[in-house]
Amino acid sequence: MFGRLSERIVRVVRWSLVAGWLLIIASLVFDPLSASLTNPAAALSPFRINRAASASSAGDRYRCPTANDAGQVDWSPHEEGTCDPRCARVQGRCLIQRPYSIGARAFWTMILPLVPLFLMIFGHEAWRRLCPLSALMQIPRLLGIQRRETVTDPRTGKTEKRVRLVNATGFLAKYFWFVQFGLLWIGLSLRLLFINSDRLSLAIFFSGVIVAAITVGYLFGGKTWCQYICPISPVQKFYTEPRGLFESKAHVAPAGGGAALTQSSCRRVDAQGKEQSMCVACRAPCPDIDLERQYWRDLQTAGRRFFYYGYLGLVTGFYCYYRLYAGNWEYYFTGAWTHDESQLAGLLSPGFYLAGRTIPIPKIVAAPLTLAVFILTAYLLGRVIERVYDRWCERAGRPLAIPELRHRVFAFFTLITFNVFYGFAGRPNIALFPATFRAAIDTLFVVVSTIWFVTRFARTTEEYERESIEGSLRRQLVQLRIDTPRLFRGRTLNHLRTDEVYTLGRVLPELTANQGRAAYRETLRDALAAGHTRSAAARDVLRSVRSQLKVSDEDHAAVIAELGVDDREALDPGGASLQERRLRIDAYRGEIEAILSPFLEEGTNLGEALREPTVQARVTALQASYSIDSFEHEEVCQALLGSEGALIRRAQDVMRQLLRLGRMRAALAGVTDARQPFANLLVLSLERRREQCAMRVAAHLSALGDSEESFSMARMLASSRDAAAAVHRVSNHLDRALVAAIEEAMTTGADAVEALPLDLTLGEIAASWEPLARHIARTLATGGEAHPGAGPDLRGAESQERLERMSQLGSSPLFEHLSLETLAELSTLATARDYAPGELICTRGTPSDGVLVVVAGSAHILLNTENGTAKGLVEPGETIGELGAMTGATWNDMAVATRHGTSVLCIPVQAFRALLDQDAHAASGMLRLVSERLREARNGGTPLSRLTPTSSGPGSGSAPN
Repeated sequence: MFGRLSERIVRVVRWSLVAGWLLIIASLVFDPLSASLTNPAAALSPFRINRAASASSAGDRYRCPTANDAGQVDWSPHEEGTCDPRCARVQGRCLIQRPYSIGARAFWTMILPLVPLFLMIFGHEAWRRLCPLSALMQIPRLLGIQRRETVTDPRTGKTEKRVRLVNATGFLAKYFWFVQFGLLWIGLSLRLLFINSDRLSLAIFFSGVIVAAITVGYLFGGKTWCQYICPISPVQKFYTEPRGLFESKAHVAPAGGGAALTQSSCRRVDAQGKEQSMCVACRAPCPDIDLERQYWRDLQTAGRRFFYYGYLGLVTGFYCYYRLYAGNWEYYFTGAWTHDESQLAGLLSPGFYLAGRTIPIPKIVAAPLTLAVFILTAYLLGRVIERVYDRWCERAGRPLAIPELRHRVFAFFTLITFNVFYGFAGRPNIALFPATFRAAIDTLFVVVSTIWFVTRFARTTEEYERESIEGSLRRQLVQLRIDTPRLFRGRTLNHLRTDEVYTLGRVLPELTANQGRAAYRETLRDALAAGHTRSAAARDVLRSVRSQLKVSDEDHAAVIAELGVDDREALDPGGASLQERRLRIDAYRGEIEAILSPFLEEGTNLGEALREPTVQARVTALQASYSIDSFEHEEVCQALLGSEGALIRRAQDVMRQLLRLGRMRAALAGVTDARQPFANLLVLSLERRREQCAMRVAAHLSALGDSEESFSMARMLASSRDAAAAVHRVSNHLDRALVAAIEEAMTTGADAVEALPLDLTLGEIAASWEPLARHIARTLATGGEAHPGAGPDLRGAESQERLERMSQLGSSPLFEHLSLETLAELSTLATARDYAPGELICTRGTPSDGVLVVVAGSAHILLNTENGTAKGLVEPGETIGELGAMTGATWNDMAVATRHGTSVLCIPVQAFRALLDQDAHAASGMLRLVSERLREARNGGTPLSRLTPTSSGPGSGSAPN
């Protein structure tokens, strides 16, 4: 459930919890407000210490001694030193209470009691993703200041800097259960001795824990604090393993394929907004990837067994010590222990009060001793129950394997511990509510724990392994295109139960040997990657799959060889899972891809980019963070830059997009009826996209250099001469051999491409292009009928004229790169002018009133040159007066309509200047025009020489002023 939440959302919640925890710490040091809630005079506060005013009946009224700010004690109506038996007493003495800040009480009796309930319902993944201490531990990583160690790669002899991880065979990795349990025992002992009541001690304790977590985050990588040191980590596992009620099934792959959902909080959001794993394989198998896999794998470890049985004793002993110390339960259930001002002063006082007598054992010894005795007793009790239940199962004829036996006893102890905990946790506050509400709360605890117990008690490791492998097997059977509705009464393969999927192989007469072998290979590949081949149960499941898919022992050996895995290594129960390695390398590959992607788009050779000092420094830092050796780095580079690499596929996708745009253009060019103005506008938008796509293709070819992949992409252009020409126009920076390959594609390429179906073309445009293009496409798809609510109404004579003007403006090289929205705005500002044959269009020396775009007919331009008057021709699509409009100069030349007459669109000077200021595409178009004029002048010709078009298509020039 929580595994599917966006990391952006979880990050906000996680750091909000951090802020809340820091606020609690601050309130423990300075809190001038909440003490008023506990003042006896606060009649509306349920936390006031004078119980008389809140008694529910007159017969239940009693008054406990309180002290005012001056230290004076109100003993009424009792003699000094005595009090009502219902008041809080410690070792026979009345506990004098005074108004107190409720920060400690709020944490111990309101916030902390929610944790086990939350864990049992939402599971491990929720806690790991939201835990504020886990977030604080990551601060050194976020700041880039983690300690690194120098290691030597035994395969290459190279020394590398890596983030330090816990040695998998070291003391901490072997005995972390005992370490964490020991820290938890120390923490609860400190609660009883120092920090339950003393707010300053509690603030110092919390601050120390935060500093410890951050320090571990500096010294070690990954989630070392959570995995090996944090004393809450085993508690979290205790209440969630093998899985919480609403926890996601991390071991079950999605029906549509892809990797199974991990439960990890080791995630980041990349620049594209996608979530990326940050796994560094600090532990294998990792509970953050799949808690249940780790649970079954380590079920029989001595540390887990000791904790599961001993934790019941720790919880029971902790709450029983209040009774053993004070001599009554009122001390605990009234909440007086949260503000007992004598806690620190009584460290050396007697720690037990039994049968009205003190036992001369100091409290500083008695508290941890009590917890230790209860832990040992509960552990021995668990061993006895385990043995008794084992014998009972054997006598009943249902013997259990050790993992299943221990799992059931563990589940029983979790059930008992959960309910013992909630018999005490939060009770000082729950007691303030009416009886009906208290009964509802108790019912909730019992129902939740019972449902969890019933659903987890009978679960087995074989069931888990079957579910793990079933997802992969289901996907492989889907690819065989089996007619499952015929075999299973209308149900598809995705609706079959796990057992039905495993038995499907027995009813597949059409399953060939090659199909079965292929399905088995992919199933085994997924199982190896996820680590589901190590246990005996997993091997039994795979043998069953092999039998059902009719895979012989010889075929199995061949599949193992194809996968490049040694059979004994793959099935070694002590071997490490490949899933942690896969996640770690995938995360590193994502980082390298993010580094190289800008170079790919810029056209920088990727090999040279990797050798740049700044890139090398970033790569070295990433190798250290993810513990990547040189072989793994080469593997990642091959995965990105090889023939099937991610960056190569991206470049090929852009190439295919360019070719597809050509087919879409052919479809739009086929529209010749009344809808043609709509199609012409879409062609304008398409040409703009195609030019951008061609520039990206050229950049990708440049980035890939003279590799086989780049030549393969260049040969793809042979399917479209237009696409090859588009790339060739922007290929001046490419390697000569690549340019030659593109020119060959232009020569041998197809003149015409197969047009896409018009409805498919319009559907793509309507789904993802700019808003006006989408609206035009939808209008065109409906035969020219307006699409309601999606944009302006394009019907009617006025709108048809507007569309025509947009098309005419877009045919000019000066405006061809503008968006449809800009063309639409420009068309409303332009005015149409018609000139009869021989009529004067503009005269030398007169002010320029705008830019003229020739849309029909042509015009003669008369220029004064050194050799006299020159005469040129301006054709449709060319412009007159754009430089004068930009500079504010008068007309330099004379323009006259030809014998066919001339029609122009006049764009006002102010509108043209505003366009240049606001639209980068218009400004770049103007720069191209000026550059072309300067080039012509440098070559010794007159501007009229450009009437021989330099860009494709007729009318691609612009007349001089």
